[in-house]
Amino acid sequence: MMGGGEQGPYHPVNVSSFYIAKQSVSRAQFRAFLADGGKAPEWKEKDEEELNRAHDYEDEQPARVLPETARRFVEWMTMKEGRIYKLSSEAEVEFVARLRGEVRDDQENWWDIKQPGPGGMWGGDDDYAQMRPYEYFGSEEYYPALPNGIRLYPLGCWTRTKYYRYDGSEETNPEGPPEEHRIMVKEIRAAFRTGLDPRKGRKYPIRLTCPVTDADHVPVQEIVLPPAPTPIPVISLPEQQVTLAPSVSLTMRQCPAGVVTIGRPQEWSYHTKESPETKVKIPQPYWLGVTEVTQAQYEAIMGKNPSLIQGPTLPVHSINYIEMLAFCELLTRQERDAKRLPDGFIYRLPTEAEWEQAARTGTDERYLWGSDPNHGPWYAWYDVLGGPRPVATKWPNRWGFYDQAGNILEVVYEQFGLYPGGETEDPFLKKVITLTDWITARGGAWDMGVIAAQTTLRRGINGYARAYFMGFRLACGRSDFPIWAGSGHAFQKPAVALADKIQEERKQAPVP
Repeated sequence: MMGGGEQGPYHPVNVSSFYIAKQSVSRAQFRAFLADGGKAPEWKEKDEEELNRAHDYEDEQPARVLPETARRFVEWMTMKEGRIYKLSSEAEVEFVARLRGEVRDDQENWWDIKQPGPGGMWGGDDDYAQMRPYEYFGSEEYYPALPNGIRLYPLGCWTRTKYYRYDGSEETNPEGPPEEHRIMVKEIRAAFRTGLDPRKGRKYPIRLTCPVTDADHVPVQEIVLPPAPTPIPVISLPEQQVTLAPSVSLTMRQCPAGVVTIGRPQEWSYHTKESPETKVKIPQPYWLGVTEVTQAQYEAIMGKNPSLIQGPTLPVHSINYIEMLAFCELLTRQERDAKRLPDGFIYRLPTEAEWEQAARTGTDERYLWGSDPNHGPWYAWYDVLGGPRPVATKWPNRWGFYDQAGNILEVVYEQFGLYPGGETEDPFLKKVITLTDWITARGGAWDMGVIAAQTTLRRGINGYARAYFMGFRLACGRSDFPIWAGSGHAFQKPAVALADKIQEERKQAPVP
């Protein structure tokens, strides 16, 4: 189905079987085209400098080009690979943006279906903060975009389809009128379409497709899993139960003070946002939740469960940084009133150094289970569809923590920024590299692949955003812990106000 709303009548469209690239042609891939004699006359000197950065996430950004250059790239790929490549058609992009046609764009509320939603290709709200994690914005900064429900990354691109207006009738592989000079461009919303004059100088990414041929139809092979590895033995650490409600508790383990090296070693494929390695002194022991905060635990404190994909043992999600801080504030008040929280302690989010120490467990291994990526399926949800899974259904790491790799991104205490390198003490200031309202998330999510399961993975997230791939893990430590610089104060004030509001509503609620 295509169309809907302002884009024209909602109508059925038939598309032939096709392969589509998981992501747009990257700058690194486009460099190979240029090195092989490819022509891109629209690239200015500034663009060339950006394109030739040989490190960091900039290589992974999409190459934005004019449509004629996009066609030349497609011809080059066809000659190089010996099979037919094309620019995606409008129908193909919309088909996969709507998760193979399962999403209607004319539903009143995106939450009417659990996953995905109607408007965007990822099943979320059209609010800018919701869109941002799924799209690349600008050429100077890189936001590590996330895939939609069928693992396709940002889908805005040139298409091979000529502009035409929908008349509401059923179509098959529509390509538009040959005589039309305007070319269809697809952007963030699944249904959004616009026709652009190729002579106007607009640049968009390239998304490749190729038709499925008879040679591509091969017998389905049964997947044979390798033998299960020997589970990592869990060491003994102090443990306590935090009572959230009469029938709801949360288990925490105590992590030691000490020095932890955080960040990505040079030999792990250099990425600036995860480097340089920095030695951080953690001055006091702290407690950390054995699992991500579940929906039952969140509801016991906050009085509601806003998660898009619901289940009491699933990690809570679709909440923002302010709501996470409010949860910590309310729990701190509750436990102080009950005389169960020692003087000088508060509940809060873990720092990056604390989170990474608990993930690495005193080792320098790439993954929380060791160095072998093939052991990952026994320890982490990172290669599945459909949303997060119940917590603690995989094996724990050496310190007894579950799901620090995969399942859901875990927001930590600090603003997103560059590590300083050298030696420092926790918490420490980072060089701000993005908007000041970006906070840090760690650990990867259920469909981000094994690379996201690395202990050093970190991403910047808009602190006001709510997303169904993002939750948190609870920490408890000293109350003299400072609020991080910059907009941390801007988040803390509304978090306390939200906690006050919830507490007042509870006082006024009738006694059952």
